[in-house]
Amino acid sequence: MSPNYYANFQKCIAKDLPEYARLDLTLGLDACPWLDEYIKFSRQWSPRAYDLYHTACGLFVLSTVAARRVTVPFGKYRYPNLTILLVGRTGMWTKSTTAQIAKELIEECGLGFLLLPKCTPEKMISLMSLKLPEGYDGFSITSQNEFKKNVAFIGQRGWYFDEAGMLFNAMRRSDSPMAGFHSVLRILDDNENTYQSATIGRGLDNVQFPYLAFLGCTTPSDLQQIAYPGSPYWSDGFFARYLFAVPPEVDPPMGRFPEGERQIPNSLILPIKEWHERLGMSTVEIKEYAPTVELAQTVLSCSQEVIESYYQYFDGLRVLIKSNSLNDLDGNYTRFPEVALRISILFASLGNCPVITLSHWTKAVAITEEFRKSLHNLYVQIGKLKNQNKSKSTKEKVVDTLVKKGNLTVREISQQTGLYVKDIESALNELKDESVVEKIPEGKTFRFRLKQ
Repeated sequence: MSPNYYANFQKCIAKDLPEYARLDLTLGLDACPWLDEYIKFSRQWSPRAYDLYHTACGLFVLSTVAARRVTVPFGKYRYPNLTILLVGRTGMWTKSTTAQIAKELIEECGLGFLLLPKCTPEKMISLMSLKLPEGYDGFSITSQNEFKKNVAFIGQRGWYFDEAGMLFNAMRRSDSPMAGFHSVLRILDDNENTYQSATIGRGLDNVQFPYLAFLGCTTPSDLQQIAYPGSPYWSDGFFARYLFAVPPEVDPPMGRFPEGERQIPNSLILPIKEWHERLGMSTVEIKEYAPTVELAQTVLSCSQEVIESYYQYFDGLRVLIKSNSLNDLDGNYTRFPEVALRISILFASLGNCPVITLSHWTKAVAITEEFRKSLHNLYVQIGKLKNQNKSKSTKEKVVDTLVKKGNLTVREISQQTGLYVKDIESALNELKDESVVEKIPEGKTFRFRLKQ
């Protein structure tokens, strides 16, 4: 990365699309009334959040509930799974508060079974794999049918990860149990018909029709060790699959909660429940002790206007790529048309429309463009952080990390900072001699904390 990069952030600002690629945004105003109402509700109950967070969380709800049951053939079959990160300084933009509303809504709709718990990549694949329980042959017909019902969506899930920065910082270490997510999350995003993984302990895990919608919360500081300018995670397709909701460097809103207890209205719950029922239940068949899924599937089509606008949008983004020297973002730019198409699928399907119309597409592109601007916000902020940290000593970085994260082990400090363990140990020894930190035994290891 050229040192001139840090002196000139102006070129990181998202440029306007060429005229031929722009749409009349009024065409999309009524494309998804449910999302409009969700955003209004979320604004009320998370009044200090960045506005794009509300849209992102509403899309996570829709993407999760879709559960790969709706598609459009466009070159290949496209599915509406979205991978979203809410990024903002801790305590400033109420990321978790906003995301919890989406999680609560999914559960209120009786669809909490679609959500995965926090887990390692191996455990995730295991949880999404269809396997018969021991002694299945001895089950009653009623119990066998109940099992089939419970696993109908086992491979199509949503995943909410509150402290996603911890996930990413652990993932980049080859010795971490989270390292496998670097490949697993990319593979799941591609919607192949199967994903298989074999281990000595568990044997063969087979995910049928894999599908994952993801929503995570993190900070620019947590991302700087993995999403810095020039990071391979930009060029290898990993972050190219993410939609980043990142506020610009401005003061957050100062709204207040409404009075009373938060209750999600039926006008948000019932359309989701009705949509889920309309999309249908996948079925599980057991033949020769091998379970297979027959996925419920609704196939949409695109209007000719949408097809034309898709290519105009794609071409416009390619023009911007050519005029931009920041190659890190090329992968994101080339995937934005795919993102807009996935969002369009959600709007059309929720509205029970068999054709993706220009209205659906226009609203989807408008939202995608907000994510494009937000991507540049992230890139600028991480670049600045990286530049600031270049001038800090190892001891300063260690102290800063302990201030932000509390008591940590040497390994945890390394995960947060990207520093080598031997350099951290040397810095901690000096800080201990200077009475800045103290060493606290914990089982077979030690934690370090700042002295009061």
